[in-house]
Amino acid sequence: MKYNKDRQRVSGFTLIEMIIVMGIITVLIAVLVPAMNGYITRSRLNTANANAKVLFNSVQTIMQEYEIRERQQRTSAFYGEDKSGTLYLAGEDGQITATDGGDTTDTTSAAFIATLGAAGADAPAGTFGSRLARLFADFDQVAWAVYIENYTVRGVVCADTDTTLYVGAYPLRTTEKIGDPGCEISATVSRSDMAAMAAYSTVAWSTTEG
Repeated sequence: MKYNKDRQRVSGFTLIEMIIVMGIITVLIAVLVPAMNGYITRSRLNTANANAKVLFNSVQTIMQEYEIRERQQRTSAFYGEDKSGTLYLAGEDGQITATDGGDTTDTTSAAFIATLGAAGADAPAGTFGSRLARLFADFDQVAWAVYIENYTVRGVVCADTDTTLYVGAYPLRTTEKIGDPGCEISATVSRSDMAAMAAYSTVAWSTTEG
């Protein structure tokens, strides 16, 4: 505390006190910023993983409905006369696309693929798009990809956008964002890369089933 010549009290901080306060603030920032970044990352990944799980269960429910309905039919809306195979679905902004074994011109799935352009309220009743909108309300607000084999969903990835680093997955949940060491999903996984999605699905399926 300082006093002037008339012994009047003058309030204020000394230089040493200011340096100590600044040092304490610097230490707090150095501790809190990484903690907050980690919390934000975990929160975004948890949300993406939760969306992926909901999407997984929704699509699996739809596939079971189709499988039961097609048991007594000679052909499948998904697989044609073979009634087996793989199908890769992807969606963003309410639009759904599909590839059958990487070949969108495959006649066994051409009719099914044609019905995927419209989704939600615009999709014909009973189609995949209308059923997905009923089971997964946020399907048109996220970017996602689903890998299906023989009426069974093998793996799902889901994110707010198709360019974000925070990509959720199911059945193998992500705990790091894309690009971090140990990230469960390769940065090559995208809505248009069926091979990468298949690779992820194989790992996820073997991890959860084995």
